[in-house]
Amino acid sequence: MPLVEISTVKDVFSEKERANIAGRITKLVIEAEGLEYNPLSKGVALIEFREFENFYIGGENINKDNVIIKIYTFENAFSDEVSKKLHADIVRVVSEENEKTGLKKGNNVWCINMPLACGDFSVGGNTMTIDIAKKFVSSYVEK
Repeated sequence: MPLVEISTVKDVFSEKERANIAGRITKLVIEAEGLEYNPLSKGVALIEFREFENFYIGGENINKDNVIIKIYTFENAFSDEVSKKLHADIVRVVSEENEKTGLKKGNNVWCINMPLACGDFSVGGNTMTIDIAKKFVSSYVEK
């Protein structure tokens, strides 16, 4: 059930870059949560791109190609070690897909974990947990 929110000023990414980044990050966050990578897990991994006219850092309008990535996932979904690897992999993906970011060696990409406590996320009014998500995703049977 990961939700990844990628925020930039307008026109940092082309549509092709967004599609490639979304596909690659989907796989990374599913694997980081310990979910099987299949159509069910892909169906619950949400990637949202948010573009703004202005972007302020330190109170100043920077309007540059900074990328802020918030990763919403269950608070117990992965360890600190997995988180560090996930962040490094996300920076690598964005750097490979976007030339401006690649030239900056990913130093313009900020990753922030947004852990969700039990009860913070539900589907259809039913509280979700990482264990429920794992059980759901593992129920997939290839046809």
